[in-house]
Amino acid sequence: MITLFSFAKVAKNRFKSPEDYVKFQRFQAYQIIDRFSLVKEAMQGKKVLDLGCGKLGYTMELANYAKTVHALDLNISGCFHDNGNIIPIKADALRLPFKDGTFDFCFCASFIEHVANKKRVLEEIRRVLKPGSLCYLSFPPFYSPVGGHQFKPFHYLPEKMCLNLCKKIKKIECESYSTSFGNWGLYPTTIRQVRHLVKETNFAIESITTRFSPINLARIPLLNELLTWHVEFILRKEF
Repeated sequence: MITLFSFAKVAKNRFKSPEDYVKFQRFQAYQIIDRFSLVKEAMQGKKVLDLGCGKLGYTMELANYAKTVHALDLNISGCFHDNGNIIPIKADALRLPFKDGTFDFCFCASFIEHVANKKRVLEEIRRVLKPGSLCYLSFPPFYSPVGGHQFKPFHYLPEKMCLNLCKKIKKIECESYSTSFGNWGLYPTTIRQVRHLVKETNFAIESITTRFSPINLARIPLLNELLTWHVEFILRKEF
């Protein structure tokens, strides 16, 4: 069972080194798998896609359960102990290099808020999943305390004002949210927006929860965008 102390400890240290960030991701992945029996069952001995894998921290934990994990990102970085079932792939999430119905499960954490064309990402996830398969999709809603990423807490202000303040106070140099991470950016993403896109792309929603919270703030109308630090969707491709 996760404790606030244990999570706060790994979160506090995550930027000290690449290894610490990987530990932070692995900690979260283990807790997610432990909390969601659906996720564990969907991965067990199966073919998994980790979409937007980044530094491969989540990937390494997923690999303890899956038969194979295809770890895909435009900017894969970091190292991992290859036990033979991790396949790193540098590719674009808008044009996944896989045939229809390739995967039994898709894990997509803290990624969709960095993509402008979210509907296209969801369409591609649905395309490469087998019928009946699940997708774990999570992100920090933009209007939550951490939703502005490195721009917090100034992200509640108009974008230009926020960027000017971040330049002066945080020494962050960028012209817009969309160019804040080099060849990818930050795009204000809400729970309402993603729920709408999920329905448009014909996914069924199995659950909507708040990561590591005893109270499911994500289900509270209106306040969910402000109080949910990280929302989790479990989606199913029904046909």
